[in-house]
Amino acid sequence: MIPDKRAQIGAHYTDPDKIMTIIEPVILRPLREEWAAAKAEIEKLADQAHLKRGKAFINAMGKAEEARSRFIERLCKVTILDPACGSGNFLYLALQGVKDIELRANLECETLGLAPRAPAVGPEIVRGIEINPLAAELARTTIWIGDIQWRIRDGIYARPEPILRKLDSIECRDALIAKSAKASFAEASWPDTEFIVGNPPFLGIRLMRAGLGDETVETLFAVYDRRVSREADLVVYWFEKARSQLKAGKSLRVGLVATNSIRGGANREVVDRIETDARLFEAWSDEPWVVDGAAVRVSILCFGKDNGPLRLDGKIVSVINSDLTNGTVNLTKARRLVENANVAFMGDTKAEPSTFQENLHGNG
Repeated sequence: MIPDKRAQIGAHYTDPDKIMTIIEPVILRPLREEWAAAKAEIEKLADQAHLKRGKAFINAMGKAEEARSRFIERLCKVTILDPACGSGNFLYLALQGVKDIELRANLECETLGLAPRAPAVGPEIVRGIEINPLAAELARTTIWIGDIQWRIRDGIYARPEPILRKLDSIECRDALIAKSAKASFAEASWPDTEFIVGNPPFLGIRLMRAGLGDETVETLFAVYDRRVSREADLVVYWFEKARSQLKAGKSLRVGLVATNSIRGGANREVVDRIETDARLFEAWSDEPWVVDGAAVRVSILCFGKDNGPLRLDGKIVSVINSDLTNGTVNLTKARRLVENANVAFMGDTKAEPSTFQENLHGNG
């Protein structure tokens, strides 16, 4: 996508380090914990087998192999969705990470006496939604190439002729709005997936009409009425969709990038609801990020089913407030003083000239 078009709709490239700050805690950490539990079971069975001889040994090792098979089958049934997948960077790295866990499991099982096993996890575990046709097709190709690259990198086989099967799980459509049978609009559906990760479009409320058009913005307002504030930025709609997926039991864990403005105002309302319906278990409140040479500040939120320690900005904390602070003083609970009602106004507000013009025309 050309830079001007990318900026117009708030679509920006996410570097691998930022992607991994989401994929690691949301997807890989719980899967590694599951492998640790499965490995302990396999080790116990293998130790018992080595105390036996003949048919008894074979039967005991068979039980260890069954335990490994259950874990590998578990990995093959993992489902990962990026509902704004672009060219597939999040899905590419997520697939690589799950395949790395599978390889580690197989190698560690070999050290316990189990037979070598070919990798089984493939691109079928990923799902994507992308509105741009070229980006959607590129995502499909990227994911398949990534699978081949992984096999070559880890010495699974020499360079084969690449055979890229059709990857229908990457859908080319709008992730927020769908046309209904009566030519009206409704909320778009997302597939049921265990994990949701991604970098939704960054587009502030003052730029949404210029970037998306009045008709699209009015449709968003109507479809998500009473769920997303009409003063909220575009990225908030993805957070609200992910929250509703969790609440409905259609997903378990979510990790999304937002601009740091999600910590306050109308944007924070969705984080308040996330804390009511799920657990905000890891967050980065205000991270630097460079987009096309311009400095941007982002927040990263990971939420859903998790019983581990809470982490904020890389440190273990006792609580994460919806404004992405920690501590007993929670300013999100502050309320207006009734004594000041009808006494004071917001005062002077500084803005760029372009923003001021938008406000004059009712777009702010």
